[in-house]
Parts: sequence; C-alpha cells; structure tokens
Amino acid sequence: MKIAFSLIATIFFVNGVLANDFLKPDQIQNLLVGKKVLGQAVSGAMFDFQMNSDFTATTSAAGGDTGKWRLSEEGYCATWTKIRQGTEACFKVSKLGANYFVMGPDGSRSRIVRID
Repeated sequence: MKIAFSLIATIFFVNGVLANDFLKPDQIQNLLVGKKVLGQAVSGAMFDFQMNSDFTATTSAAGGDTGKWRLSEEGYCATWTKIRQGTEACFKVSKLGANYFVMGPDGSRSRIVRID
C-alpha cells in the first residue's frame, strides 16, 4: 500500500508542485509578457527579467543580458546572448498558493517576488 501511494504521489507531485498546477503557455503570456518580473533564485540572488511582446527579453541576471523568448508546449523557452552561452533553455511556471515559481530545465525553482 505504501509503495502504491508513493508511486501515485511521485506521478502527481513534481519538485514540490502538483503537476496540474503548471500554467499553460497562454496563461504565462498573459501573466508575464510586457511586465517587469522580479525573481529570487534558489541561491537567494535577486534578478529581474522582462519578456516583451516582440519576443525579445532583457534580464539583470549575469550582469545583464538580452535575448529572445518563445512559448513552448509546456511553458516558455529563452535564449540569452551571454547566459548559457546562447543555448536555449525551457521553463515551466507554477502557482502554489499566492506565489508563482519558475522551474528550470534542471528542476531548480526560482520564486517570482513581484510582477509590475
């Protein structure tokens, strides 16, 4: 019985967030595009980013960077000029209570502190 419950919990619970709590791409677009987003990385470092309606993006992370973003089937993907040496990475956005989180491709979560 314990094994079955553990298996079910693993299927429905992903890194502290219920799998069905992930926002759909159109919800992400409505929530984030055209707004300045203040986030806090797992390390505690604060950063901001902005996803623009023309699919360009800016961030203060890594000393500041510019890039492009696109919606994906499960969230959004970003390609920065300097960050990750220009390699695209895809992210999911979840809501847990009143808080939003951005989950990176490695499973790390950054908390969205404020959306202006």
